[in-house]
Amino acid sequence: MKDIEKQRRILALVPLTYFRLQAAGDRVHNARGLSTGMRGLLISLDELGPTTAVRLADLRPVSRQAMHKLARQLIERGLVSQIENEEDKRAPLLCLTAKGKAELERLRATEAPRIRDLFRGLDADDVEASVRVLDALSARLSPTEAGDRARLSRKR
Repeated sequence: MKDIEKQRRILALVPLTYFRLQAAGDRVHNARGLSTGMRGLLISLDELGPTTAVRLADLRPVSRQAMHKLARQLIERGLVSQIENEEDKRAPLLCLTAKGKAELERLRATEAPRIRDLFRGLDADDVEASVRVLDALSARLSPTEAGDRARLSRKR
């Protein structure tokens, strides 16, 4: 297979894999009433620390309105709170509550055996190569976010 064909195959597999992972995550977490979007917001707040809904929306392919809706749902459940933003009084910072951190730990514990099963048979070099390729593609598609994405991938 030529390089361009392999590259096109990667680009075709990324969204297909994303949607399959999203469906699997929803099956795992629906019992707790958490969507993939809610889970993603909790993870982002854990990795980035307090940040605005606008910044979170900019990091993900969702509208600001959708991010505000997700944030409101998590605030109502006591998993996220708002604190004053010294840099912009109109845009409060979202942060995880103690309850939110505990919920995130439960989510990760629930996912751990499924992740191990998913990666069974793949060697560490293959996984590391995949991380490098996806990090590079992500950075090239959104260069202003490259620093945020690199920092997020290093924390995982």
